[in-house]
Amino acid sequence: MRNLIEFQRRFPGSYRVQTGNSEVNRYMVSINERLGFRVVELCAEFKRVLSPDG
Repeated sequence: MRNLIEFQRRFPGSYRVQTGNSEVNRYMVSINERLGFRVVELCAEFKRVLSPDG
């Protein structure tokens, strides 16, 4: 919270802060929600595991 207060002090005209984290990281998601952040975009990420022999 302190960093957001400092940001507002340094940049009083700003109205947006963007943050991001994995949706499975419930701890960080809950912190962002308590700070008033809201979801405005979802970015899909895919992972493919390749076998060592190609």
